[in-house]
Amino acid sequence: MYCDLFLVAVNLLVFLAEYLYGFQKDKDVSSQLHIYGYKALAGEKFIMQCASPYHSHLFNLSESLEKSITWLRYDGVGVLPIDSESIVQQGNFLKFTNVEEKHAGDYLCYSGKERLHFRLDVIPRNGTGCKDHGDSQVTFITGKGGRISCPGVSCYTSPPEVVTWYKGDRSAKDLLLVGRDLKITGTVLLLKTVYLSDKAVFTCDFNYTDGITWTVRRLVEVAVVAEERELLPQILYPYKNCIEEAELGKPKILTCKVQFAFQREFKPVIKWLISYHNGSEEELEMDYCHEDHKSFGEKTITQTARLQQVNIRHLAASFTCFAQNSRGNVTSTLRLTRRPEALQRLEVIIAPVVVLILVTGASVVVQLYRMEIFLLCRAYLPFQVSTAELASNNPPIVFLISPRPYPTTSSINHPYAGFWFILRN
Repeated sequence: MYCDLFLVAVNLLVFLAEYLYGFQKDKDVSSQLHIYGYKALAGEKFIMQCASPYHSHLFNLSESLEKSITWLRYDGVGVLPIDSESIVQQGNFLKFTNVEEKHAGDYLCYSGKERLHFRLDVIPRNGTGCKDHGDSQVTFITGKGGRISCPGVSCYTSPPEVVTWYKGDRSAKDLLLVGRDLKITGTVLLLKTVYLSDKAVFTCDFNYTDGITWTVRRLVEVAVVAEERELLPQILYPYKNCIEEAELGKPKILTCKVQFAFQREFKPVIKWLISYHNGSEEELEMDYCHEDHKSFGEKTITQTARLQQVNIRHLAASFTCFAQNSRGNVTSTLRLTRRPEALQRLEVIIAPVVVLILVTGASVVVQLYRMEIFLLCRAYLPFQVSTAELASNNPPIVFLISPRPYPTTSSINHPYAGFWFILRN
């Protein structure tokens, strides 16, 4: 293991020495390695793999590659550390969670077989002549068609002749080969039918030349949602005219469970109202709200309210669960009834009686089968009991054993076949 680490370190030092020597000798990186240029937009995600930008796969998540690849950053003077806060190495690529102008510069990757040189240029969002950098996030409806435009194309004087698209790590050409119904038209990727699996990151690359060949790379995050349904909320609990028991002077929790259909502008309202017999109404203080269940196209939310102390007015009032979405609102009422005192007293009486019966029954069982229990303990427990202890703690036992020379067929397999005994205290 240590030999392998030593060899890797030696190879890395040799590579770095050769590279620095090339900088000092020619003052030009291109005289040593071919430079692959990348353009990225500040404030977005970015991916740069240790391979040619024209590779059929955008990246490779293999752990073995991650261990065998070394990344360095060079500023023309010395080696700089990789920003570990916003740059993560995964597989054979660097993932920029939020690329910034400070990340611009030269990057080297060394895989043992080859070494590659990349130059990253980060375009600021402000201070450039481009006013429309395009959308890096789009939302599609499942079952419908989708259109993804390569963002930022209008920022360049001439539109690119070829745009390469990727979904995840696979190119669009590979997806076409497996029968995916999509089409590339100019700088636009058309999805004829959107599926749940299309919730992914799509990447577009196009090239232009300015001293070196630059690859402009933009990532587009695609979200897939269900078709919006104009449905009212559905109150799952309480049911209509529901009645719950409550104890005077005790706290009470009111629970309202509501199911909502999917809506893009989802702003649900759930609250508890109390209406007194004199016609007055007030809103209860809400306790907590949480999402119980979420599936594609709907979600269920539970809202509770707490009565600190149930009183006579609460028993005469009605409680209303109010639920609302952009389509409208629905309500369901609940009333409280006093829990019978006889039932409460019965519970107080029954509980000790049940415990007493259980304890008494256990004592009787132990008393009746104490000898069997003792023998089982002697047979299976690791401790040993001396004869003196047995004589002091137990009354005398008389065993009468008689041989049975001719056991019957029915008792041949009995554990005490051939003997009969009498135990007497």
